[in-house]
Amino acid sequence: MLLQQVIYPAAPPGAAASTHTVPLDQPATAGSTLIILAAAPAVITIPGAIKRGTNVSNADVSIFSMDMAGGETSIQVNLSGPRRLQAVVLERDDIDAFITAVGRNQAPSGSWAFNALAMNEGDHVFVALGAIHHISLAGEAVGPWTPPLDEHLDRILGAAVSGDEDVWLAAASGTAPSTGNLAYSATGLLASGPIQQGVIAVFSNSGGSLPPPENPVEAENREQGSAGWDIDGAGDPGIQGFATAMSVEQGGTLDLKIHSGGAPFDVAIYRLGYYNGAGARLIDTVTGTPTTQPTGTIDPTTLMASCASWTVSASWTVPPDACPGVYLARPVLGGGGASHIPFVVRNPARKAPILVVTSDSTWQAYNHAGANPADPFNGRSLYGAGTAASFVFNLSQRCRAVSYDRPWVTREHLPQTWLFNSEYPAIRWLERNGYDVDYASCPDIDADPSLLTGRQIVIVHGHSEYWSATMWDNLVAARDAGVHLIIAAGNELFWRIRWDGGRRTYACWKDSMDGQLNPTGLYSGTWQDTRAFNPQRRSPATVTGQFFRVNGLHEFALTVPDAYAAHPIWRDTTVAELGPGESRSYPGLIGFETDEDREQERPPGWVRLSETTFTVTNLISNENGNDYSGSGTVTHHMGAYQAPSGAVVLGVGTVQLAWGLDAWHDRTVRPAQPDIQQMVMNLLADMGVQCPDASRQVDLVKPVPVDFSEYGFGSAPAAATLHGGGLMSAVGIKSVTMTARLSGGALAAAAATPGPSLTMTAAMAGGGILAARGTPGAPVAGPARLRSSAAPVATLRGSDS
Repeated sequence: MLLQQVIYPAAPPGAAASTHTVPLDQPATAGSTLIILAAAPAVITIPGAIKRGTNVSNADVSIFSMDMAGGETSIQVNLSGPRRLQAVVLERDDIDAFITAVGRNQAPSGSWAFNALAMNEGDHVFVALGAIHHISLAGEAVGPWTPPLDEHLDRILGAAVSGDEDVWLAAASGTAPSTGNLAYSATGLLASGPIQQGVIAVFSNSGGSLPPPENPVEAENREQGSAGWDIDGAGDPGIQGFATAMSVEQGGTLDLKIHSGGAPFDVAIYRLGYYNGAGARLIDTVTGTPTTQPTGTIDPTTLMASCASWTVSASWTVPPDACPGVYLARPVLGGGGASHIPFVVRNPARKAPILVVTSDSTWQAYNHAGANPADPFNGRSLYGAGTAASFVFNLSQRCRAVSYDRPWVTREHLPQTWLFNSEYPAIRWLERNGYDVDYASCPDIDADPSLLTGRQIVIVHGHSEYWSATMWDNLVAARDAGVHLIIAAGNELFWRIRWDGGRRTYACWKDSMDGQLNPTGLYSGTWQDTRAFNPQRRSPATVTGQFFRVNGLHEFALTVPDAYAAHPIWRDTTVAELGPGESRSYPGLIGFETDEDREQERPPGWVRLSETTFTVTNLISNENGNDYSGSGTVTHHMGAYQAPSGAVVLGVGTVQLAWGLDAWHDRTVRPAQPDIQQMVMNLLADMGVQCPDASRQVDLVKPVPVDFSEYGFGSAPAAATLHGGGLMSAVGIKSVTMTARLSGGALAAAAATPGPSLTMTAAMAGGGILAARGTPGAPVAGPARLRSSAAPVATLRGSDS
């Protein structure tokens, strides 16, 4: 129920200020929730509150929620500049979980309409409409809402003054009259003037009770999230550091080496998740030791910067029941300057059905932190050199190896390849829906292949570009053991790295760029390089079906034409409703780097699931992955195949599919796409994992699992075929047994006149026969190669063992 309502300011005009103290009419009740609807011509933040829905355009029109301890008599609202504020504060005792929010702009027309939102009967609905201008606005009354909402405010704040703007806010709330997709609209709004902005937010009603959580992640995300955990870019250069391990087990100790210039600091430990939209939860706070760290080292051969000589200045003992996840240590100075140190917490005693692998080896490749603690942004990455002001891509200035023993500054200039671009939105979505997930880092899966097995699904996502041979082998071994793979990445499995120093450093000389083998004699260039100095060429397409094609920053809409409407992965989406010639497009999901499916190397049974064609200039990669200056038309497809083990592999072929799962991510503002959310939920269900009913988004349909026989993978093609150039094996086949007719001493087609037969088993490598033995009558001794004058002339049985 509504406990109190506050209109701020109590009367116009309301002074311009950067901080506004909003008094409550009565002390807040313990356990209640404040809903704050606010508008200002500046960015709005409220300490202790969570911004649930926002629309930042001419102004910031936002809806916040804030849990009350009891006894509070005011709240503080901060603006990014000295401006006026209009706010409505509602205290409720019947708010449960935040469900969804959406914003939109429209030209003034006297009426307003939001797009439909999914909600349940009895859910709380809050609406804020605002307009900002330098000339006075007419105070027209907002007419009735459909479905009904109770109006709380409709007024102008003050008269225009030089350098300041009028602020107009209309706020309303109510409850959803029914379950379904409801579109709220109203008449009687301003009919002229500036662009009007609106936000609608929906919360569940605490009148009902939730069933017990089904797994640790669902239980964790029912906890109250925290505000104020994020930073801008890489944060304050005066407080930077790193953890001495990329992951830590429950009950273990995480040591942190932090430079604070001798100033006192604390370290807040946050776990990333959904938390009703807050995005993270404060788990613990530890006090650090004020430390001025020494200058680290620069390797004279590789130019690798390392701060391993720094001393431990803070430690966190992980609770034995800590929920597995991706965590942030946030060292913060007394004045508020802060930075981020990411790490993973693992539970060695339990395996969740889903494992998510972070792309930290790629974050590190783009990290240009140097060795000088007084100037941490001044250093090198595998791409060039950076400072606090900028980063310059220049291979002549690059290092040839990188260390985890240095601060993380990747986000300062290259946010596209950092955690918060395309991995964090996937984490939010998985945990929002209560999926039972574990997490592992790149060093983890290199060191321990068992982390990948015994699961239903392994997810590799984001910009997962840097892979060692062991990481690759362990991933393929998991697939071949029956573990499904979702490779929600682009430019994946691209550069070969070689770990060293207890997996705290790795080398990547980029031999492909230099056109020759590096001085160590151990190749570390692109996996796909076809030149002789790469002795172990591997194509990513053999694992994911995808092959890197489009480099650099670009964004296009992922398109699904009607040809894919009947595929079961798109069931219960608008794609399934497409008619002839129609398509659906999802902005921003193609990029920032993109693959093409590679027909000549992709695994047998590959099926396409989308189709997007676009043109680029000076961005297309060549075959060896060492030149990106090509121009032309590219066609991207999502696709999937089923391995002989029964495991299904989805190859997304783009970095930013996760932008369709959740709207909270770095760089371009893009709304979440319900079709993409439903598609991923369908696939997870078909792979054997459903989310808990109590946590599933109300606007998504619980999938009825579909057998993979309906995906159209079909039967596997022949293990090998005879062509004019000889016997060619399919991907993954290690031996072939063949029975063929002999005619005049040569192989004949199956329809030829019967004659003597030859049964032969051959070991396969690179499409040619290494050794073969025949039975009986025409023995083949030693290394041999079959040649024929026609193709194909025989069907062959193969084995992957």
